[in-house]
Amino acid sequence: MKKGFLVAALVAALAATAAAFGGTSTDRQGTTAGPTGASQALLRCGKTRTIGVAAPITGAAASLGTQQLKWAKFYVSRYNRSHRAKKFRIVAGDTQLPDTAQAIQVAELGVE
Repeated sequence: MKKGFLVAALVAALAATAAAFGGTSTDRQGTTAGPTGASQALLRCGKTRTIGVAAPITGAAASLGTQQLKWAKFYVSRYNRSHRAKKFRIVAGDTQLPDTAQAIQVAELGVE
């Protein structure tokens, strides 16, 4: 039961990440650009998928962000141990909250 919940939570996080980082991007004025060259190519997934984790790893809220990152890495390591065919890896993005400019920069890196 617990393992099923963990897998469901991981799938939900993946779906939210995929929805957030679609093929189009919006600039500061709100106009939508077309798909980039990389997103127009045929999608081919290897055996390892990447999950981006944006959290305040340094800065005023680092005590919360480091725990978020550690838990994400923990769940991915547990999943990878029991699923040999398809793996996940975590890429951390430091938002340095309350520095909103840094948080926006981390978010925009995921879109491109």
